Amino acid sequence: MTKLVTTTIMAVALILPSAAPAQAPSQDLLHEIATDVYVFGYPMVLMETTRRLFTNVPAPEGSYAPMNQFAHNRAFPDHTFRQVVRPNADTFYSMLWFDVTDGPLIVSMPDAGGRYYMLPILDFWTDVFAAPGSRTSGTESADFAIVGPAWEGDLPERVEPIRSPTGMGWIIGRTRVDGPADAANVHQFQDDMRATPLSRWGDDYAPPGTVPIEEGLTPTAEPPLVVAGMDAETFFELFAHLLKQNPPHEMDWNMVTQMEQLGIVPGENFDFSELPLQHESPGADVESNWLPAPSDGFNLIMRLYWPEPTLLTGDWDPPPVRSSKYVGRRLTPK
Repeated sequence: MTKLVTTTIMAVALILPSAAPAQAPSQDLLHEIATDVYVFGYPMVLMETTRRLFTNVPAPEGSYAPMNQFAHNRAFPDHTFRQVVRPNADTFYSMLWFDVTDGPLIVSMPDAGGRYYMLPILDFWTDVFAAPGSRTSGTESADFAIVGPAWEGDLPERVEPIRSPTGMGWIIGRTRVDGPADAANVHQFQDDMRATPLSRWGDDYAPPGTVPIEEGLTPTAEPPLVVAGMDAETFFELFAHLLKQNPPHEMDWNMVTQMEQLGIVPGENFDFSELPLQHESPGADVESNWLPAPSDGFNLIMRLYWPEPTLLTGDWDPPPVRSSKYVGRRLTPK
């Protein structure tokens, strides 16, 4: 158990309110559940970190491009390449980070003329759910639409749908290069790739020439190190936020149950600033936020003496009150 994981688990356990002391899980079980949830959420947090670094540019440049736009590597990666692990040494990469929460994205591939290429498409859990390319769909020109997990609608003729299990994801395309003399041919093939929102299909669409960027990000940072530097609050609140548009797979129902024991519910916020509402003290270091409650039934009332307009219009809702199975137990680090 690394110091990062242990610290994260301790912070999560400290904020959880109690429910029924007689049903409290053991210290070992608390540690196991929290560890499992951290490991389960790690791939998605790493994907988001990588996405933010790779898309934080005003226009395509090398390996970087804004959302829903292709970025093309024009040369083989050298020994200094650290952005992804184990890059190919005989292909040029074409990458695209997509967001289809607002509608499908149509990817158009030119005729490859028999050349080998592949477009593995990863969901936000890092699972490959489709891989168009020479081996699977041939080398003729083709259009396919990446659609979100709940999208319903009609697509243009001859546009094949590919349903993404999550709202966001990553295409990591690779095209074979037969030596330095073949580079220019592959560059042209890359330039003919297109990504068009369904809402603009049929138009003479061109992606925005420049988009706003997020200040304070270092594009060359190594994503695993960025995630390793996150504190518990940053990691788990980000994970919960990402779950809103990137739901767990059906086969992950057991992990969803464990997440709920931590107060992480897909589709809902997870806020480290929660107030423990319970009968017993949650511990001296969080007692200043404790709202003591009777051991049996009670009414919870929030008095708002000078509300702002957002409350009166219904645009603001109070934080939800969640029941927890943690029962206020403190986690002892191992």
